[in-house]
Amino acid sequence: MKYFLSALLVAMSLLAAPVVAQDVAAGIEAYERRDYKTALAVWQPLADRGEADAQAS
Repeated sequence: MKYFLSALLVAMSLLAAPVVAQDVAAGIEAYERRDYKTALAVWQPLADRGEADAQAS
């Protein structure tokens, strides 16, 4: 049971990473289009959750 929970936690973490990366990438695309309002709207919730990439953008 302990192994199963550990494996499940790792799997969930790995599956969530691409979603965050897509959100950060959407903010970068908006920023490159000089759509700063949209970029901020994308990055702010991520930064508030502690996502380092969004905090540094």
